[in-house]
Amino acid sequence: MRPLPRFAGLIALFAFSACSSRDGGSDFGLGGDTSMPTPDMDASMPTTKDSGDPSPPRPEDVLVYAHSRDTLYSFSPSTLAVVEVGAFTLPGGEQTEKILDLAINHDGEMYVTGATTLYRVDPATAATTIVGTLDLSNSQKVEVTGLAFIPEGVFRTSETLIGADNLGRVFGIDTHDARITALGNYPDDWLSSGDIVSVEDLGTYATVKREGSEADTLVRIIFDSQGIAGMNVI
Repeated sequence: MRPLPRFAGLIALFAFSACSSRDGGSDFGLGGDTSMPTPDMDASMPTTKDSGDPSPPRPEDVLVYAHSRDTLYSFSPSTLAVVEVGAFTLPGGEQTEKILDLAINHDGEMYVTGATTLYRVDPATAATTIVGTLDLSNSQKVEVTGLAFIPEGVFRTSETLIGADNLGRVFGIDTHDARITALGNYPDDWLSSGDIVSVEDLGTYATVKREGSEADTLVRIIFDSQGIAGMNVI
């Protein structure tokens, strides 16, 4: 029997409603329990936007999305049902490279990253299309291990997809062609350990670790108009 996926500690809710949507994500490199024979798994959090309705989404209208290295899952907090949506599959039928993280924007559009590529995903089927190659411009083995949408107004006038790599660098990522723009670095030898989430009016948070250490630390990222201005350990 195939084991059920595990869901990461930083979870993003994606609410299907007529007026609003929610999401964020990461490979299960978050220092979680590995004693169970479950696949490496990541869950993602959507950005939130005020729809004008102060009522929270109904539990039955909410789905949590998570992924393993090759498969998309959904979870209903209302029914506790875990559903395997499907394998990340390109138009020709071939599978993608190993998927590292997932993010969903305010409009419900899902994006995932592999080591070298940004993809767009249909959340209903896991059908995947290539957006473009991530030009990380580094000869080392670099991977974007954290991915999230930053709400409009945080440091740009529009919602922005950001990614953090395993060298501690943070980029803005264009969702049309995967072009990257440097936003800064995690300070003091901190590296991404696998996740970023951002919630409007709450802030942007990430899991990081010191170079050479396996211990994860939760931090809040501070932005200015140019990019990362600093971070606070929680």
